Parts: sequence; C-alpha cells; structure tokens
Amino acid sequence: MIRFLLLLVLLAAPLAYAQTSLWEVSNGRHHVIIGGSVQFLSWDDYPLPTAFDQAYAIADKVHFQTDLGAISKPGFGLRAMQSMTYRDGRTLRSVLSPEVWEALREFSGERSLPSNSLIMFRPAFAVMTLSVLEGRRLGLGRGPDGYFYSRAHRTGKPVGYLESVDQQLLFLGRLNELDPDTLVTATLNELSTMEDQSEQVVNAWRRGDMAALDQLTGAKLRAESPELYRSLVTDRNEQWVDQIAAMLKTPDLDYVVLDAMHLSGPGNLLELLKAQGFSVRPLVL
Repeated sequence: MIRFLLLLVLLAAPLAYAQTSLWEVSNGRHHVIIGGSVQFLSWDDYPLPTAFDQAYAIADKVHFQTDLGAISKPGFGLRAMQSMTYRDGRTLRSVLSPEVWEALREFSGERSLPSNSLIMFRPAFAVMTLSVLEGRRLGLGRGPDGYFYSRAHRTGKPVGYLESVDQQLLFLGRLNELDPDTLVTATLNELSTMEDQSEQVVNAWRRGDMAALDQLTGAKLRAESPELYRSLVTDRNEQWVDQIAAMLKTPDLDYVVLDAMHLSGPGNLLELLKAQGFSVRPLVL
C-alpha cells in the first residue's frame, strides 16, 4: 500500500520537479517505468539524478538489456572470443581495406594497444574491445544500468533481462555480417570524439533532452551507417515492444533501464509503444 501511494504521488505531480531521462508507460491500469542509461559515467557524474533512485525504490522488479554479471564473467568472454575469432585463414586485416586497417592500427597504437593483438578477431569483437579500453583510458566507468544491476543484486530486488546472454552472442554475430569497413570506421569516429562529447552526452541525458542526445549519438550513426543503426537500435526496439507490453498486463511495477539511444531518434521504443496505444509521458520526479 505504501509503495502504491508513493507511485500515485510521483505520477500525479510532474510539474513540481525537473525532467530527466525517465518515462512512465501505461495501459490505463498498470504502469512501467523506463529509464534511459548512458554507456559510461565518470565518478564525478555520481550521484545519479534523484528520480532514478526514487523509481528504483518503488519498483517491484528492475529489467536490463542483458545479464551484466554474466557477460562480465570469464566464461562469456571465452565463448565470445571463440565465436569471434577467425579460423578460416582470414584476419581482421584481410577483411578491412588498407585505409581502414591503417586507421585502426594508428588509433590502437596511440593507446598502446598493438594492432596485432586484434588481428585474429572478427570486426564486432575488435570494436567492442576498443570501446571498453577507450572508456577505461578516459576514466569512465559503469553507467546507470551497471549501477542498478549491482544494487539490485546487493539488495535482493528481482531482476529481468530483455536479451539473454546467448542472444547477445547472436547479436554480435549479426554485426559481423555488416560491412567491416563501415563498422570499424563508425566505431573509430565515435571513439575519437568520446572524450570531447562525453560531458555533452551526460548533460543531455541528465535533463532528459532526447533531441540533443540523438544529435550527439544516434544521428551520426544513422548518417554513417543506416544498416548498423538498424541492427544496433531499431531492430531491437521492435523486439522489445512485446516484452514491455507483457509487463503492463500485471499490477507489478517494472523498471526498465536501457541505453538512451533506444529512446531517441526515429523508430525509438517510446514511439513504438505509443503506436501500440499505450500512454507515454515523461516521469519527472
């Protein structure tokens, strides 16, 4: 009863608070809270906006894109490496154009990572490795999803996942079906501006400015590779709509934390939910 009353108060008076990247989705009877996350935050970016913690407090269950604990374990890394390593005589260098390979070699060399350490990896695993290393180099750590994942396991709050670990591996495999030059070039372009744009991205995320966030992230990716954007963002949005709809069939309050790129730009998850007839509005706490 106390949680229900808290929810009524929080949803009934949105004008009294500042907006942030949280939304309430409703079918008229039941509610789901969707929180946008960013991939990396620095220690200076904590604490999170208060509304994120309030949403967590009133939620019965918190959902993530995938099991963050499982993908951080050695077993997943071994499976990923096995499925993402060339075993047919090809190498990363052989599938990339000379120009893109040289750009990759230069970028990794500037970060003291020998390009030969990536040469046997397929493109998706190579760019994932570079992204993680670049975040560490810039002193960036887990985003809100990682924060709430750790908190849920520490406090015993029930958790769920939109994608399984096996689906994550299949997803990486689909990325390898894209043009390797396009995938690597788009990643290098993103990583080369990460240091300059990370503060702008975090500021837009904090104030719930999805248009600004899209311009900083999704719009550039759509321009460089519409196919990659579809694989990373819109195709997955379409898969997740039914899962959100299923959550709205029960009175339990679910809190879904996912990358804010899925909540901005054309074909975003919030638009798809509206198209299904659900009410979607900012949850401004």
